[in-house]
This record gives sequence, structure tokens and C-alpha cells, in this order.
Amino acid sequence: MQQASEQRVKILMTQLDEEKVTRKQQQQLLLKTQARLKMSQDRMRRTQNELEKLVPPPDSEAPAFRADGKIMLVDDQAKIVHLNIGSSDHVYRGLTFSVYEKNMPIPRDGKGKAEIEVFNIEKNISAARIIRSQRTKPIVVDDIVANLIWDSHRANRFVIAGQFDINNDGNIDYGAADKIKALIARWGGQVSDTVSIDTDFVVLGKLPGIRRKPSFEEMGIYPTAMEEYEASVQKLADYNQVQRRAQDLSIPVFNTIRFLYFIGYKAQSSRAGAF
Repeated sequence: MQQASEQRVKILMTQLDEEKVTRKQQQQLLLKTQARLKMSQDRMRRTQNELEKLVPPPDSEAPAFRADGKIMLVDDQAKIVHLNIGSSDHVYRGLTFSVYEKNMPIPRDGKGKAEIEVFNIEKNISAARIIRSQRTKPIVVDDIVANLIWDSHRANRFVIAGQFDINNDGNIDYGAADKIKALIARWGGQVSDTVSIDTDFVVLGKLPGIRRKPSFEEMGIYPTAMEEYEASVQKLADYNQVQRRAQDLSIPVFNTIRFLYFIGYKAQSSRAGAF
């Protein structure tokens, strides 16, 4: 029995030595592979930088600057305009648009010279009331209109993250993210929780705050304190992941104000019941 035990120990020791050799070989192979990967990534990065010097990359925000329609008629006295899009283009009552100068590109901040809201729709035309306008830059025929959410041909896909002050009073609005999601859905857009290659736009609010981690005594008084703390940590992690993923995939990111300008809703966002 003693000889058998000694023989068994020798076999196991031999196997252990062989496994150590194998592991060392695998570690060396892994280090070589990682080194090759880093070299390849560095070469690819240098190549991309050289290519961008010769051929600038496409503007990832280009879809946000497409016009959705035009002004056909302006009734200044009644403060009404008529658009060249209607029910056949899936226009909705209550849909808003920003109005931009004709023959001019849409500004990067999305701020138009006016905002309008559709109230009457026919097959190929619609009527909209003027919500906001400027005396120095009146709406004229052939001015273009655009709304980041609405599209006559497809449903734009959005991801919403963060905390929002949608009425611009300096305070975070409770449930604002859900209200923005509901508005997007109402106007024909789609909302997802995660960023993917199918995402068209990301709307980021302010960075979520993390609650202070409760003490043992506080957990005894407030049973949900730890749960609320962990939920706040998760919200911040989700926010950072959305931001990082959008950057990696070159998906346009909009803050609250810019988003409201691009949907022609900035003037209405501060009134009660706007969302």
C-alpha cells in the first residue's frame, strides 16, 4: 500500500509539473498574442489618423440636419403657416417643427428662427400655428421645417439616459426621462434602453447623482436605504455605458436644450402639460 501511495504521488507530481509547463507556455502565447494585438491596433489607429487627414470622416450628425418639409403659405395676421406635408406623410396633430432659413444649412445648435405646431391635416398639406417667431427674422415661403423625432419614412431610434430639467427652471424634473420617451413614442420614434448600431440618436441629461452609502444604523431605520443607494450606483453605470457606447459607435448625442430645439419644442417645454 505504501508503494502504491508513493507511486500515486509520483504520478500526480509529474502531472502537476506538466500542467505548470503547459500553463507557462499558454501564458507566453497569450502575451505574444496581446502584443501582436496591440501592434495591430496601433497600426490601425495610425492608418485611420492618416486617412482622416486626407479624407475627413463623414459627419455622424448629418441625419439630424435633414429637412422634413417646407413652408408653402404664411398668414402673418392669423399666425398660421401651411406645410407641404400631410396625412400621406404620417403627420400628426400636435407635432411641432423648428423653422429654419431657406437655402441655409440647419445650425449646429438646432435653434430655429421659429417654432410651429400642426393643428389641421389634409392628405398632402397641413396647417400649423406659430408658437414662437422673431420680428427680425419672419417666416417666409420656402423656409424649411424639421423635427429630430419625426420621419415620414421610418421610425428613428433613440436612447435616453440621465436626469433632465425639461422646463428649464434649474431643477431636475421627476420622471422627465419617461416623459421624453413618451413624447418620442407619440411622434413615431422608438426608444431602447441600450445603444446599438441601430440607434439613431442619444439624448443625455445631467449626470445622475449617487446617494450616500447608508450606515448600518441607517439601514435599520430605513430598510430601503441600501436598495436606493445601489439603484443610484447602477443608474450612473448605465449612463456612463450609454455615453461610452455612443462615442464608440459615432452616434449623435444631444443634451436637453439642443434636443428641444431640434424638435421645435423649446418654447412649449416650460408650460404645464407640455409632456
